[in-house]
Amino acid sequence: MAFELPSIPSHGSTSTVLFVIAVSILLVLFGSLCYCLVARRSKGTYHNDKPSNSSVTCRVFTFQEVQEATNNFQEDFLLGIGGFGNVYKGKLENGTKVAVKRATPLSTQGLSEFQNEIQLLSKLQHPHIVSLVGYCHEGEEMILVYEYMANGPLSKWFYEQCESPLSWKQRLEICIGAAKGLHYLHTSSVEGIIHRDVKTANILLDENFVAKVADFGISKKGSSLDESLVVTSVKGTFGYIDPEYFRTSHLTEKSDVYSFGVVLIEVISGRPALDHGLPTEKINVATWAMNSEVKGQLHQIMDPNIVGKARVSSLNKVWEVAKRCLAENRINRPPIGFVLCCLEDALHLELSNIADEENSFLNCEMSEVKVS
Repeated sequence: MAFELPSIPSHGSTSTVLFVIAVSILLVLFGSLCYCLVARRSKGTYHNDKPSNSSVTCRVFTFQEVQEATNNFQEDFLLGIGGFGNVYKGKLENGTKVAVKRATPLSTQGLSEFQNEIQLLSKLQHPHIVSLVGYCHEGEEMILVYEYMANGPLSKWFYEQCESPLSWKQRLEICIGAAKGLHYLHTSSVEGIIHRDVKTANILLDENFVAKVADFGISKKGSSLDESLVVTSVKGTFGYIDPEYFRTSHLTEKSDVYSFGVVLIEVISGRPALDHGLPTEKINVATWAMNSEVKGQLHQIMDPNIVGKARVSSLNKVWEVAKRCLAENRINRPPIGFVLCCLEDALHLELSNIADEENSFLNCEMSEVKVS
């Protein structure tokens, strides 16, 4: 911003000259002040370590409010432990139940993941995306407050002792819900959002077993026209990471599709993505499943809890799409929208009144379980 100083008359009284000089000085000082204010405001916006209010619609909690909601992080309120920190059950002053995730000094995630989760999740609204109620950032405290999901993560229902194992119908409905959440992420904007950590532990279930995708700390905005996004570091969870992304650092929505394919294998088998307690050939459940099909032993991966309780046609449909999701080259993987359609078809087949010749994926001959 430039100011033009008024010319000093060659003739005139001393008072006039002094007046002109005084006005000129005031104008210069005013211009300098304006420049400083603008620069300061710009600097504050750029370097602010908290999300700006203009882009965040969720509530900002005080640490005291969070303490009161969790009874000072009482151990009995602990729901689980994740990469970011401990998760506690809480209750707000209006009686609303919430899940409170508090970062710990040993956390594998930090400020950037904390900010990323707030910036992304506060703008997302979908029935199959977990809602961010608010956050707290006081001193070293980084806390995220979510809607409470009464039935916890999907992984809990496979790898912990549960009185009532999930039926095949429930598993299909959960996978459909998760696929809808991912489809929304991938298509909600021109560039889309890549989750980067799709796994059964990040698919949460509410009191009605409605699935919602959670944990957006390492998520990234994608790129248009299905072009790959080159990242400086590969992040995710071993057992779920897209091998092509791992090798090349090229990230696309198809990396989420690969991870979701692993989830589908877990749903069929009831086994974790990685289990180091098993023989070497069975440690990675996706690799084991693919090799089992080649050997004509696909029935061996079947979860005993759904043996004889799921239609062959429905199981075949899910295996077929899971196999396509796990394609080594991302070009050969379907978009998540296609996966969603296949899962809905599988549910339709499961609910169909048309009887299968065999009612068990385990007991039928492998010739009847061929997939394209």
